[in-house]
Amino acid sequence: MNVLTSVNNPAVKAARALKTHKARQDSGLHLAEGPKALSELLAFHINVERAFCDAAFISEHAASIAKTGAELMCVSENVLDALSDTRAPQGAVFVVKTPVCPPGAPSGLVLALDGVQDPGNLGTLLRAADAFGASFVLLGEGCAEPFSPKAVRASAFSCYHLPIRKSASLLTDLLDYKSKGFKLFAADVHGEEDLPAPAPAPHLLENVCVVAGSEGSGLRSEIANICTRVRLPMPGRAESLNVALAAGIFLYEISRRI
Repeated sequence: MNVLTSVNNPAVKAARALKTHKARQDSGLHLAEGPKALSELLAFHINVERAFCDAAFISEHAASIAKTGAELMCVSENVLDALSDTRAPQGAVFVVKTPVCPPGAPSGLVLALDGVQDPGNLGTLLRAADAFGASFVLLGEGCAEPFSPKAVRASAFSCYHLPIRKSASLLTDLLDYKSKGFKLFAADVHGEEDLPAPAPAPHLLENVCVVAGSEGSGLRSEIANICTRVRLPMPGRAESLNVALAAGIFLYEISRRI
């Protein structure tokens, strides 16, 4: 197999462009890296359009790459370096069709985010939502993009496990959820300390939405005002927690109550 060594190859240039938000938005494609990405993409039947891999990766994972149906390009180390978003590429970069959230109303445990701007925080929140049994993630105005390279990596590929919808108006969507019986709980440093007591039997709270706000300013007041505000008890001296850590604890506590 010929080895592609030029970063100016049209396919390589098109893939490199996917590091930018505009290219991802215009194309409906994004990048994912490494053997873990390959196994997740296969497991969740995510469409892979092209695979840029070094010879060693191809030798070890040829059968799995073939199952994706992707166009395979064997590339040199310098090409992988140009495509990768990490300092130590893992042998493969994939051009992936970005999943589209299916229609329909959510149920169960939902995570809603208001203005979470850091892609690392967003990815960590997606991972926590996945770990604690959320069925859906709603991204309000000002949120980072869930399929940027950093967010995909921080999510540990949980971005492929959950429906993720971008909201045109988080307030409107949350009011709609509330009208349909959802309990809205806001992670709020100024809120009450008490969560509902853990359920003695399943389904004390069937449909719950955990709402978390931006790293700097928290939830917008109009969002917080329609929610039950809950503050995590903190006996230590820290004034607050990082949004990803706080919401992760919050999701765990809520998951024990439904």
